[in-house]
Amino acid sequence: MNPMIINFQEIDNKLSILNFNRDLDFTSKRIYLLKISNNDQKRGFHAHKKLSQIFVLIKGAFSIKLLNCNEEKNFLINNPKKALYLPHGYWREIFPEENTEILVIASDNFYEADYIRDKEEFLDWSKKNREIYE
Repeated sequence: MNPMIINFQEIDNKLSILNFNRDLDFTSKRIYLLKISNNDQKRGFHAHKKLSQIFVLIKGAFSIKLLNCNEEKNFLINNPKKALYLPHGYWREIFPEENTEILVIASDNFYEADYIRDKEEFLDWSKKNREIYE
């Protein structure tokens, strides 16, 4: 599956929803909140071998650059009624605006062995596992 913008279903002006396993085939095991106080706090700069995530904007805005062995994609998330689904196998670089809060929903618990923190190592891994992008 490819990264994609998810639109929350708006029930009324006070309630928007996303149904897992109906709107998106996703199972959550962990949730965490990123609070960025100034725009010098870049995040990410790693990839996951197996973990998928959903980035939900709570406040502010952020851009995210995604990379694999085949392509680079850029997304701007500046609307809390939209989220970004990020499957495993993508290098990410997150550039938040000042005073941004992002709720991250993760498909699994934290495992250091799932991380690739070196970009060149990731590109090699991505080429060896290119079938995940088809």
